[in-house]
Amino acid sequence: MRKRALDAIDQRRDALIALSLAIHAKPELGYQEREASLRLTEFLEGDGFHMTRAYCGIETSYRGDASWRAEGPRVAILAEYDALADLGHGCGHNLIAMSNVGAFLLAAKDAAKLAIGIELIGTPAEESGAGKVKLHEAGAFAGVDAALMFHPADADVVDPLMLASNLIE
Repeated sequence: MRKRALDAIDQRRDALIALSLAIHAKPELGYQEREASLRLTEFLEGDGFHMTRAYCGIETSYRGDASWRAEGPRVAILAEYDALADLGHGCGHNLIAMSNVGAFLLAAKDAAKLAIGIELIGTPAEESGAGKVKLHEAGAFAGVDAALMFHPADADVVDPLMLASNLIE
């Protein structure tokens, strides 16, 4: 399965890098990520996924669902794509979007073998606007058993120190 995953990544490498570079080239602030959201949803629709735009009533959020491919716990992969004012994608949200889209494509392909339902949720306004909180309040994570994402850093860290976090039960 690992070799298949690496081969699949290599096959989509250029398209994923182009997606990341396109998002990087036009940084958009929270709740204004219209072009990034459109690029990401169109990319996934090109792979045959049904995308729900303006997910939970938030204009630049979206959801792609491959849960129908397998029974089991539902896992949501979260993709960020907003930028910082005057800095652009200094936190690498274009990389978060690309990497988590790639992870979704791989997990969806093997959802039955992994015995999970998988979905991708586009989470706008991470930098300034509490996008994930608004999505949670709107019910975006109802029925989700686990949510995960990748964030770039200067080192590999499994349990990073968080500057701000809230426990939601």
